[in-house]
Amino acid sequence: MSSKFSAWIGTKVEQLLGMPEPSLVEYVTELLASRSPPAKTHDELLPVLDADSETFVMKLYRMVIYETEKAHANL
Repeated sequence: MSSKFSAWIGTKVEQLLGMPEPSLVEYVTELLASRSPPAKTHDELLPVLDADSETFVMKLYRMVIYETEKAHANL
């Protein structure tokens, strides 16, 4: 599942920043792996993504919830 998240994060980061940022993708993936709460993830990304950080984090965690529920339901 982490490759799905990494691909999505990479695409969104590139859209927001205008260029690929593999180190940022890795950092966000690590935050997810460590089960960082959304508020902490937002705070960590605010200096980089600025005004886009809130929307990015909301979409990211919606995807996490969806994928978690999908896996739990064995779909």
